[in-house]
Amino acid sequence: MEIIETYINSKSGKVELSEDEIFISNDFVAVIDGATSKGKFSFEDKTSGKVAAEVLKSALTNMPRDITGVKAIEFLSNYLSLFYKEQGIYDFLCENRHETPTAAIIIYSVALKELWLVGDCQAIIDGVTYTNEKPIDLLVSEMRSMFIETELMKGATIEDLQEKDTGREFILPLLKRQYLFQNSKSQSKYVYEAIDGFKINEKGIKIHKLNNPKEIILSSDGYPKLFETLEKSEEYLEYVLKSDPLAYKIHKSTKGIVKGNISFDDRSYVRVRG
Repeated sequence: MEIIETYINSKSGKVELSEDEIFISNDFVAVIDGATSKGKFSFEDKTSGKVAAEVLKSALTNMPRDITGVKAIEFLSNYLSLFYKEQGIYDFLCENRHETPTAAIIIYSVALKELWLVGDCQAIIDGVTYTNEKPIDLLVSEMRSMFIETELMKGATIEDLQEKDTGREFILPLLKRQYLFQNSKSQSKYVYEAIDGFKINEKGIKIHKLNNPKEIILSSDGYPKLFETLEKSEEYLEYVLKSDPLAYKIHKSTKGIVKGNISFDDRSYVRVRG
């Protein structure tokens, strides 16, 4: 694998706080997006999203080269579960599932020439875009957007809402309940998959067979839209951040730019040649 360009940064601008991770080896290329915490859980002063991303990155170094997509996701989930047990936090997380370290992931398998997605990371493979948006995120983002519009109509300013995101506070109870749909066997349209150390439904793992791809680009959803170069992806992100800092119009999200931060989410980008 020839690395063309990689980039990672946190929403705060402090790279060491990023809940995203990039993994590149001769066998796999991956982007891991640790989910923003909905509760108060932390481990060794690390957020739950950072814990998930770091543990899963470590797991990838031990994953068999010829493993299938479904088995790979099971391997990663089991690795996270074993971590909970080793650290003595498994029972606590079983009882407080909204606190569970959780991550989305996108992986390119060199051996199988396949792209595997769990959650809402994204890719461009030889000019073809692959996404995996969650209906539940779209719904909750719309609700936050509506609430922010009413706040502005009542006299709040953009600066006020960056100081205190009342739109985020409004949807937080729903975000905390969202875990009930995570990896659920329910037939609800709001069900979604994520790696959290517990069982994942195979049907939620997106597997795309590729035809000897020449160029692979993977990223987290910290980029509102993915382009075929880092420069263009950054340019579009900058346009969105300047035009819609609350992330309720151009790019509707569950969170905007908090005062003092540089973006609404962590972001990572990797571009390699196969």
